[in-house]
Amino acid sequence: VNLEEYCYYVIAYGGYASTSILPLLINYTQETCGTPFDNEAPCPPVLTVESECEEGENFLMWTNPNGYCADDVIFYTIYYKPYDTDDYEFEPIITINNPNDTSYLFTDLFSVAGCYAVTASDSLNSDPDGNEFRNESEFSNIVCVNNCPEYTLPNVFTPNNDNVNDFFAPIT
Repeated sequence: VNLEEYCYYVIAYGGYASTSILPLLINYTQETCGTPFDNEAPCPPVLTVESECEEGENFLMWTNPNGYCADDVIFYTIYYKPYDTDDYEFEPIITINNPNDTSYLFTDLFSVAGCYAVTASDSLNSDPDGNEFRNESEFSNIVCVNNCPEYTLPNVFTPNNDNVNDFFAPIT
């Protein structure tokens, strides 16, 4: 457990060949204590996103680093930005507090467009001096989803220059 002191000692059993000294000596004097401080962040998860335009849903799935490079991930943070440009920064939008829960379904979306990333965090939440500190992984791969183009084509047009249905073009 991070920042919890643990003490260990060695019990040494030994003796001397001389009959004038006790035949078995036990030594408990070699004791040491230490406090672990894990300052290594977990590996980033690997993210995939499946979109369902008609339902207005994005289903995010990611790998659990506990299975391949760490064993202390305790929660995930999902980040989002609306556009894949430098004009926008990723913002945290939800925290998943179960390390075995590696998916999330966003429903009732007005638009499925946007970019997502996920991070993994371990149990450390302060450094040895009590300052807030968090071992959060780098971003996962960034996955951007585009809106589904929906447009309607008219079933008739009348190119007679009356300014009504004169061109065959999509209705947006």
